[in-house]
Amino acid sequence: MKKIKATLALVLSMSAFSVLAQDKFEISGKISAAGSDKKVILSYVNSEGKSVKDSAMVKKGKFALTGTTMYANKAYLSLMPVVKDTTKRNSQGDYQEFYLEKGKYKVAGKDSIATASITGTQAQADFNQYNAMTKVLFAQFKDITQRFTKVYYAKVKDT
Repeated sequence: MKKIKATLALVLSMSAFSVLAQDKFEISGKISAAGSDKKVILSYVNSEGKSVKDSAMVKKGKFALTGTTMYANKAYLSLMPVVKDTTKRNSQGDYQEFYLEKGKYKVAGKDSIATASITGTQAQADFNQYNAMTKVLFAQFKDITQRFTKVYYAKVKDT
């Protein structure tokens, strides 16, 4: 009987912890020149620990998303046309990564998620600061990589 009570107490306490790990978030955004023929897609880890995608239609440049996540985790927000144009190939993609955790987020931009500002929680503020500090280094890295690739493929082509 004691083993059954102990097992039941363990199961109940685990359920209580899983409820506590559900962090609610709200994302509201305005991409003023986006129009109304677009949707925003959020890719993140939900409160069950599974990777999921959620979406919201952009109406008059505004959108909103809500949900629950498990602790802080890296998420991706992207802006896509409702109807894909298969004749165009956009290799860059209009997306931005950010840190999603319990709290309210604001997304503000003109016509792109990639250049929009995402604010709201301390983890996101720290991530924004990190991005600002490393922006120049990543630009230099990108330049070096492009130059290396150009030289490498020119050499491979000659052989």
